[in-house]
Amino acid sequence: MSLAVASKATGIPAATLSRIENNRMAPTMPVVLKLMAGLRITWAGLMAPLPPEPHESQISIALPGEGEVIDVQGNTYTVPHATSRLNHQIQPVIFDISSKTVEEAGGLRGHSGTELCYVLSGILVMHFVDRAPAELGVGASVLFNGEIPHAYVAKGRGPTRVLLFNAIDPLMRGADEMKPLISTLRQSLAATAPPVGFSDDFAGVP
Repeated sequence: MSLAVASKATGIPAATLSRIENNRMAPTMPVVLKLMAGLRITWAGLMAPLPPEPHESQISIALPGEGEVIDVQGNTYTVPHATSRLNHQIQPVIFDISSKTVEEAGGLRGHSGTELCYVLSGILVMHFVDRAPAELGVGASVLFNGEIPHAYVAKGRGPTRVLLFNAIDPLMRGADEMKPLISTLRQSLAATAPPVGFSDDFAGVP
C-alpha cells in the first residue's frame, strides 16, 4: 500500500506516515486509532510481531574515499553513510578540524543527541561551557550530552581528525531533530553561501 492510499484511508498526511514508517516520529494514541480505523487493523493485529526487515537495509558498508564530503570554514566533514536509513538513529562523521580557537570554530554550541568523539590523529582541545578545556591525544575519547554547548579546536600546526558518533532516540525526538548531520550542513551552506562577487567565507557550523 502506498503512502498516498494510506493517507486517504486514514486522514493522516502522507508526510506524517513517512516519518512514522522511517522511525523519525512516534505516533500519538489518536494517530494510532486513526490508523487502526482507516486500515481496519485490530488490536491483535497491531500487536503481532512484524516480519524481519531485509538484511540489506540494515547494513551499510563504506570503503575508503566513499561518502559525502563538505567543507565549512576550513573544517571538513566526511559522512561515510550519508544515504543509509540507519543514520536517523546514529550519525557517524569523520571530522577534520582546522579551527585553532573557539571563535574560529563558531563558538560554543549544543544540539540534540548523545555524542561520542574519538581522536584519530593530532591533538584535540575540547571546550565545554563552564568547564576548563580538555586536551585529548590520539586514542582519547569523550562522551557527552550534545545539548551542552561545546566546541572542537585543533592544537598544533596541522589539523586534528576525530571520529564522531551522534546517537538520537527516535521515540524521544521530533522529526526536525532527526535530520542527519549532513542535511544540516547542506542547509547551513545554502543559507550562508554568498552572492557571486562576495567573499566565499562561511559561517561556522557546530
